[in-house]
Amino acid sequence: MQTTAYRKGYFMSEESEKAAKWDTLIQLKKEKSRLSSLYKQAEETGKELEDFGSVLKNRSWVFTVTENAIYGKGTVQDTGDRSIQFESLDGKKISSLINDINETQETIRRLQEHIKDEEI
Repeated sequence: MQTTAYRKGYFMSEESEKAAKWDTLIQLKKEKSRLSSLYKQAEETGKELEDFGSVLKNRSWVFTVTENAIYGKGTVQDTGDRSIQFESLDGKKISSLINDINETQETIRRLQEHIKDEEI
């Protein structure tokens, strides 16, 4: 005998309800993974900006600008070289990354609230 449950204005079978709950959990896991990836991307971008910013403040570096990047070479021995791609300086790209993080955080919050409401 198949049982049915009343859920938000309609009846659904127990199997359908379990499938819906499972789908919510799978989606939550995917969104958390996406958020982790976005945080990693933001961290890498921040580190790249921070590293190159410290080089820009140093007067002992010589810079070369190409179509896609800025390259810096230390004039003091053992200071190494640094570069930054222009795409890393793209404010629209950084803004999009931040918006993606915010939207993903909100999706996770809604899914967690849904799970709590459904008592999964």
